[in-house]
Amino acid sequence: MGLMLDKLNKQKKELDEALQKTARDAYVEVFNEFFEKYPQVEKISWTQATPYFNDGDPCVFSVHECCINGINSYGDGDYQEEDEEVEEAFAEKSKEEQDEHEKICNEFDKIIYENEQAAEIAFGDHSRIVVTRDNIEVDEYYHD
Repeated sequence: MGLMLDKLNKQKKELDEALQKTARDAYVEVFNEFFEKYPQVEKISWTQATPYFNDGDPCVFSVHECCINGINSYGDGDYQEEDEEVEEAFAEKSKEEQDEHEKICNEFDKIIYENEQAAEIAFGDHSRIVVTRDNIEVDEYYHD
């Protein structure tokens, strides 16, 4: 009987790994299209996690707001990087450039929010994801 359960656990692990690869491959395609559409985008980053505590409500996985080139849609810097120069440079941009940045952020947010389950499969829970044209980096994300 234990042998059958071992076989089942092995099969589940193989299926999980195959599903993760399929999800990542799909995201690579989405990222490539996004970078092609917006050549000014050099880096996309976001965090995703299930909260450890939610004041009695269910703790549910979610994707958190993205940053494009280190700045979110509100013009604030990525607090994971704490790069004041990026924030200062953004503040000096024209209103049109800032509005365009907000539009790009909102478009990416929509993609990622509408596909939270796929993001969890592809990149895991409690993760910080940084995407460039050449690389996808997934690190553990520590949060409250």
